[in-house]
Amino acid sequence: MLLTIHDSNLRKVAFIDNNKQDTLNYFNDTWTRYLETGSSTFDFTVFKKAIISDVGKKRAYNSLNEKAFVSFRYKGRTYLHTIRKIEENEKVIKCYSINLNLELINEYSIPYKSPKAMSFKEFCEEMDLLNYTFLKIGINEVANKKISAEWEGTDTKLNRLLSLAKKFGAEIEFDTRLNADSSIKSFTVNVYHEHDDTHQGVGQISPKILKYGKNLKTITRTIDKTGIYNTVVPTGKDDKGNVVDIRGLGAWSVNNAKGEREFYQSGAALYAPLSMQMYPSTFTHSTGDRDQWTRKDMTVESSNPEVIRSTAYRELKKNCYPAVTYEAEGFADLEIGDTVKVYDDGFNPTLLLEMRVSEQVISFTNPKNNKTTFSNVKALENRLSHGIQQQLDRMIEDAKPYTIKLATDNGVAFKNGQGQTIVTPTLMKGNKVINSGWRWVVDGEIKATSSSYIVKAADINQKMVLTVSAWIDNKEVASEQLTLINTSDGTAGKTQYLHRAWANSENGRDGFSTSSSANKRYFGTYTDFTEADSQDPTSYNWTALFDNVRVGARNFALGTARATIGNQGKIYTLAQSAQNWATVQPLYLTFDYVASETIKGFRLNRVIKYRNGSPEQWDFTTDDKALGIQHIDTTSVKSGTYSQPWLWKPYSDGRTSDLIEEIALYLNFEKGSDGTVIISNLRVNTGTVPIDWIPAPEDIEDSLNSKADQGLTQEQLNALNEKAGIIQAELEAKASADTLDNWIKAYKDFVQSNEIARVQAEKDLISASQRVSNIAKDLGELSDRWNFIDTYMSSSNEGLVIGKNDGSSSMMFNPNGRISMFSAGVEVMYISQGVIHIENGIFSKTIQIGRFREEQYHINPDMNVIRYVG
Repeated sequence: MLLTIHDSNLRKVAFIDNNKQDTLNYFNDTWTRYLETGSSTFDFTVFKKAIISDVGKKRAYNSLNEKAFVSFRYKGRTYLHTIRKIEENEKVIKCYSINLNLELINEYSIPYKSPKAMSFKEFCEEMDLLNYTFLKIGINEVANKKISAEWEGTDTKLNRLLSLAKKFGAEIEFDTRLNADSSIKSFTVNVYHEHDDTHQGVGQISPKILKYGKNLKTITRTIDKTGIYNTVVPTGKDDKGNVVDIRGLGAWSVNNAKGEREFYQSGAALYAPLSMQMYPSTFTHSTGDRDQWTRKDMTVESSNPEVIRSTAYRELKKNCYPAVTYEAEGFADLEIGDTVKVYDDGFNPTLLLEMRVSEQVISFTNPKNNKTTFSNVKALENRLSHGIQQQLDRMIEDAKPYTIKLATDNGVAFKNGQGQTIVTPTLMKGNKVINSGWRWVVDGEIKATSSSYIVKAADINQKMVLTVSAWIDNKEVASEQLTLINTSDGTAGKTQYLHRAWANSENGRDGFSTSSSANKRYFGTYTDFTEADSQDPTSYNWTALFDNVRVGARNFALGTARATIGNQGKIYTLAQSAQNWATVQPLYLTFDYVASETIKGFRLNRVIKYRNGSPEQWDFTTDDKALGIQHIDTTSVKSGTYSQPWLWKPYSDGRTSDLIEEIALYLNFEKGSDGTVIISNLRVNTGTVPIDWIPAPEDIEDSLNSKADQGLTQEQLNALNEKAGIIQAELEAKASADTLDNWIKAYKDFVQSNEIARVQAEKDLISASQRVSNIAKDLGELSDRWNFIDTYMSSSNEGLVIGKNDGSSSMMFNPNGRISMFSAGVEVMYISQGVIHIENGIFSKTIQIGRFREEQYHINPDMNVIRYVG
């Protein structure tokens, strides 16, 4: 799942993608959606690591802050969350987000009383629930309903909106949609009639049947009658504060599906008699019906008796029976509010319920944590004891699918068009045989409607697919397919043989062999009816083994170790050896880029400078030995990796490579662009696929040579360093400051001396070392540090550190078994518990993993091969 990070203005600033190595990665993610509030939360944790698009000290993970937003797409919808809380340490950042804006979450609505009966939209406008939240009403199933209502206290706009929906007998969901540039396209609240026997509410009715052991691991049923009551006395207040009740309304009652009276009004109270019978308020019935009711008095914020009674009925219906919830372990591919049937024979009696998704937890990185919580919308039927088993059996039987079993009296395979078979179907529902009508179809044409079908082998052209469908009451309830085949005897023939050979030339004459493929460049084949391999190379069709994929082993661009922060002009040149490329040479140009906000697009032009006597000429590569000027559009996406093939080919006017003075890469901005573009990790390699960044050999050689002193060769430096290390190991680490300064001066003289003065410098160094004294008390007990000319060494409880005084690089040897290398304070390589971790590396000869070894091809150094070494 791709996560997009937006800044406070909803502009895209970073991406988090676990499928790509060069982006940030996340884990411990939890996306929770709630039916009750119509909202969702998304929590996730991100590793703090450096990536290619980082510029200087600006890290991509710094975009994850309390001002940011995060979005992702799921099942075709965009979900946008605002980050409301951040927890950060040295390694990770944990983000907590919600899909609502701060206006809804934090801003409060004042007390309000409607002057008249108003619609849902009018209430939202009067209480400023929509004006400043960018929120609009989308679907509105209660648009025609009007009520009077009052709120005496203050509450957040979100809670006020939820309270308003409850008064209207509605459910809500929030839907956010973005434009292509990440700006808000719409932020809507959809209002649905609350779920009941005739309305779905949020979500849809799913045709799926979830089964224990198949779709779900287990189902936990919780039955709680803690807050049960079966009598409610509701009241309200008018404008003058007078109490209003429902005793003035007409007779009212509600019967259940069996015709039994389930609710009725008497005087100022509503009663649930079936609930009272099942859950009486006292231990015995000796008091009659008088004291068996459990009563609750409730206040409704309305002066309308009809509203008071409807609100009281809704609460009584919800609380007169025990609260039953089902929590399923596992993940059902459903949406919030969806209604689905669940079948579980692990309960006694067998459980078959129609339940609704009320909460769902999804983890994109660890689906094992997914969990779906259901609420039972058929709770009453499942709690009744009388006749429940018969009802459940009927529901279970209705839920079982129809299946067709097919039988043949002569099989399904025939030979030479001889014979026939009778196909007889049987319709089953569970273990019961069901009577039905039949339809037989071949190649889309209805052949018969009989109870069996005769297939003749003569009618089968190699293969026939016969489809039979069962029909009940003019409705197709099941279908099945049967494949029948007809084969023919072939004529007697000869055995055909495939012959293979290998060689080092395209005609097969150089290095021809029919038994060994080692170090061969071409592969030849032919077929005939003779078992022995031909020794004539002309009998084979030859194919190059390595022409299709070629990988260069070096970078021809110079000075690419550091990123180029450029305006327009020349940024890199290619090595002089590039001028000796073959007449037609496939190449690959690859680099990473970051453009400033004002850059709409740029090009990297390949320019060749020729020397034709005088004057010099410059030509763009579209008319030269390279192919194409590629435009990079940075209108919306400001960073990325560019990687394109590049073909070096002959120039039309006959100029040859010996006339080339320089091959360079020039940065040019598109018209209307002004700013900077950072180019990094640029490489130009031969072959048909790009390589990872490596420095050019010329850059490596220059770097090594620049460190060598004029009077010493590299080998001499290595020898002197080895001797210096032995001598240094003999020194005592603690000396007085004056004597230590003299020792440092002697050591510096030793390193910088030439071959003639080397012997004398060694003597001075040994002499100075003999005068070292102990200064442990002066250094203290926390750590010891030795400062040299441009390096230092320190030891402490955390381990041994060797580094440069300017902080550019260092190494740490930790007592816990970890060896780390740092560059500018950032860990770039470590060895721990048998694992070495490093971003980039160079293997100049071979590398072996398991039983396969990749090495430089001895015939062509610009090619790598992979060998099986056993």
